[in-house]
Amino acid sequence: VERYGPKGDLILKALEENPRDSVVLVCDLDIRFFKPIAPIVDLYATMRPDADVVFQRDDDFNVNANLGFMALRCRDHVVEFFKQVAKMATSYASGETGAYKGGDQKIVNVALRNSARFPTLPRIKFALFPTELMTRSIDQQRGMLYKHEANSVLYHVNDFGSATISPAKARRTKV
Repeated sequence: VERYGPKGDLILKALEENPRDSVVLVCDLDIRFFKPIAPIVDLYATMRPDADVVFQRDDDFNVNANLGFMALRCRDHVVEFFKQVAKMATSYASGETGAYKGGDQKIVNVALRNSARFPTLPRIKFALFPTELMTRSIDQQRGMLYKHEANSVLYHVNDFGSATISPAKARRTKV
């Protein structure tokens, strides 16, 4: 429960406290920036004004969204979408009977591919950032193993599904 509540609260606070149609960024703590991110976010906001959310791409082999780095447009249906996702993820984490089996990222990806699975969720339009906003999955698929910082704008370690990290592991992954 602890894992989904704070992130859901952060997303909702960012969406609700900023001007309508403005773009807000939500970023996990396990991301390291190598270059300025604003030019890429601005480019996508300009190129895709219809997109409600631009997600970090999860890996090279599919079009799954990664919720570790997102640019969200402050719109009522986006607020409602993430409010319901947070509630569903929290229900699952607390062991609630009948809850959809999956965390926030799984729920979002299923909803993006097959909105009929969650008929109460508002539909959102989305895009994916380029893979220069790298996840650990992309890094491993390419065999780069975090060696080519010059090719990345950011690196999302994305290795902490249990929401715990030791100081030694954080140092090794340069978080």
